[in-house]
Order: sequence, then structure tokens, then C-alpha cells
Amino acid sequence: MTAEEVAQFLKHHPQFFDQFPDLLESIYVPHPYGGRAIPLSERLILGLREKTKLLEGKLSELIQFGEENDAIGEKVHRLSLALLVIGFAETLIFSVLAAIGKPPSFFGVFATIQGTGSIAGGLTAAPLIRRIGETRVVVPS
Repeated sequence: MTAEEVAQFLKHHPQFFDQFPDLLESIYVPHPYGGRAIPLSERLILGLREKTKLLEGKLSELIQFGEENDAIGEKVHRLSLALLVIGFAETLIFSVLAAIGKPPSFFGVFATIQGTGSIAGGLTAAPLIRRIGETRVVVPS
């Protein structure tokens, strides 16, 4: 009988060890990291420990992926809100143009004025913050 035939027999007849319990207890197999023989149950425990370490590593990796996905999800959410606000701002500009009786083609002039104001604000904000502090710039008293 070959080793494969024995393996197939035991696989297809699990009740074999119920009939011969002493045999199961007396089987010794080589230790995977040394030459001495150890009981089958100890060998199974060693295998389970190795599997546990592998699964713990995979679990840690999955947790890390989950945390990274949470961070990406938060960024996507913030980007979506920013784009929504920008969309409202763009619409608001055309509403203002309509309210003051200007055609949509006047948007270029309006955008130029807005851009000039942004540049002026950028140039004056840092010196003003250094001079009077952040709180007073944001919340004037």
C-alpha cells in the first residue's frame, strides 16, 4: 500500500480512528523544526499556530486597507462638498448678473473683478494677520 492510498483511505474513512483511538494517541510525527518526534496533536497545534500568525497578518493588512479607504472616502466627501459649493457660487454669479441687468457675456468682466479682489486679498492677508492677529482678521471687533 502506498502513502497516497493510506491518505485516501483515512480521508474516506474518518471513523477509522474512532475504532482505534489508542492508535491516534500513539502516533508520533517529526517536529517541523527539529529532528525529534512529537505527538500528532502537538504537530496539529504547531500548524494551527502558523496559520493563526498568517491570518493575523492578513487581518492587520485588511484593517490597514480599511483605514486607508476611510481616509480616501473622507477626502472624496470633502471634494464633493467643495465642488457643490463651487457650483452654487458659479450659479450665484450668473444670478447677480441677471439681477443687475447684465448679459451672461458680462461674466468675463465680473470674473476679472473677482480675480483682482482675490489677488488683493492674498497680498494683504499675511501682513494684516502678522500685524493684528488671526482672530481679529477673521472676527473684527
